[in-house]
Amino acid sequence: ATNIPAIFAGNNELDNTGVVELSGSPADGWTLVSWAGAPIGGPDLVDDTASDPTGEAIGH
Repeated sequence: ATNIPAIFAGNNELDNTGVVELSGSPADGWTLVSWAGAPIGGPDLVDDTASDPTGEAIGH
């Protein structure tokens, strides 16, 4: 997104089912409208002990 620094996503958690709203298009570029990093189902869905398939290396 053009309206935030590149490090923003690295410094702000986005839990599973968290929501990021963008506005724009591939041709015009994207701007961040909102960042709701917490699960949309509430804190009961946070499970810090769950395995994280997004953290697995590709090809393993």
